Amino acid sequence: MMLTLADKFWIWVKSVYLRISLNRFTQAFFILSFIFCFAQSITQSFLFSLDDEWRGLVSNVVDHGNLNKSLFVQYTGRHGQYSLALCNDSPMLENACVPYYTSGQMNVSIPYGFKREEYDGRLLSQTTWDRWISPQGIPVNDIVIQSIHGSDGMNVRVSEVRNSSNAITLSPQCIRTLLYPDQKLQEFRREVLALIASQFWLFGLSVFAILRESVPHLLALLGARFLGTGWSAYTLWRTGNIEDRIHHLIEQQDTPCHLDVFSPYFRMRMSFQIPDLVLHCTALAFSLFLSWRLLKVYNAQTFKRVGPPTTIIRVYRYYLTSLVCLQLSVFFLVVAMSLWVDQLLNSAIKEISEHTDIYIALFTTTTVLLLPWITMGWYSVRREKKGFMLAFSAVGFIFISCWAIMFYSRIYRFTFVDWPFFGCMTVSSFVVMILSIVFGIINQLHFKHGLKQYLDVEETMARSDFDPQVFNHSTSKEWKEETSVARFTIPILLSDSASFASTSEKHGSIV
Repeated sequence: MMLTLADKFWIWVKSVYLRISLNRFTQAFFILSFIFCFAQSITQSFLFSLDDEWRGLVSNVVDHGNLNKSLFVQYTGRHGQYSLALCNDSPMLENACVPYYTSGQMNVSIPYGFKREEYDGRLLSQTTWDRWISPQGIPVNDIVIQSIHGSDGMNVRVSEVRNSSNAITLSPQCIRTLLYPDQKLQEFRREVLALIASQFWLFGLSVFAILRESVPHLLALLGARFLGTGWSAYTLWRTGNIEDRIHHLIEQQDTPCHLDVFSPYFRMRMSFQIPDLVLHCTALAFSLFLSWRLLKVYNAQTFKRVGPPTTIIRVYRYYLTSLVCLQLSVFFLVVAMSLWVDQLLNSAIKEISEHTDIYIALFTTTTVLLLPWITMGWYSVRREKKGFMLAFSAVGFIFISCWAIMFYSRIYRFTFVDWPFFGCMTVSSFVVMILSIVFGIINQLHFKHGLKQYLDVEETMARSDFDPQVFNHSTSKEWKEETSVARFTIPILLSDSASFASTSEKHGSIV
């Protein structure tokens, strides 16, 4: 009898349920993965909202300063000496940047090409924007920002709508100094968006690990948890470090702004980052324990019950490793490309980039070919197609080569060095793409070893709604007693595949 689409879907649902409810460890693993996914996503959503609100305020002030759109800031500082340089090209070029503020110095001459009037050295009285900041640390909306022509250039006046006397006028030198926090807030927003996406990707990886009983996916998940926890700890330290920089560049008396405005922002950001780090550490601890238990379950088949030959198990794990590398490639490559394109189109870099059209073309081509490339890699390994594997390797080599050539661009190199998160995502994308090709080739070397027949039998039984629970373990002549691990086994007829000839005295076990 032919199965309808609804029947096939119902069979798939039952199969998923059986895998998730296999034992208490798989159930706990699934439930906790779901909880941590949404808890961390919500926490990071608060971070994004905070960064977005503050970035909107600071960018509005900077935009009213009528600065050259191609200018961006390079920061240097060590041992209490802080300085900012104004750049109209990549800092890797000689004479591309000129210093415009060093802690303790007020008057710095700026060349004509940077369109900056010399600051007259007057100090602004320290002003707190507490009246313009909500108790939650978010800028309120009832403020007015105006551009005012002054003797020393374009000033910016910020005032309250209901009380115009509550106002402050920012000098051109102060506005240029605000370029630095504006750039950092933009980077923070992009990072948090990528991290929110990573939570759902991790949840998907967890589900896949359970459904496929995949040791490589569990190990990849643990690696991702370690990286996420490490990055969360680093960003907590970085927030304090950036706060210290802002204090020396904007808030102290000898600064052009002498303005205490960012304290509520950093206080609120810390209040979100600390719970986020706690969630990461908790998720890592639970993942370590549950993954260890699941690894014992998934590895027990090799030693404690009858199963496929050791060769098939080894090749099957190569197959699963290829799958996890392909899935990792999708995430890291998409994130790295998205960060680069967003930086290219929505920052000062877009004004100085000479080959933007080429970069966009590479991004578009990679995006269009990425899904077919992933599908080709999976299909070539699953169906043991050498032609598809050669095409997969060739396209992967083209991806790696093209994005490696990007380092010829000084703008790309500067972004890679200056922005740690982008650098981490880029390096990770190269690593997983190379591993995808390497394990694809390893799988090709093991074609015709029985993996295809093994997976075909598994799929046939799944399509037939084969219920493993119909087998009880009461016949000692046919089954070994299971006392340590709660698993189900599925017998395979010896005639199903010649690859199982070595097990003529035993039954097979499909997982």
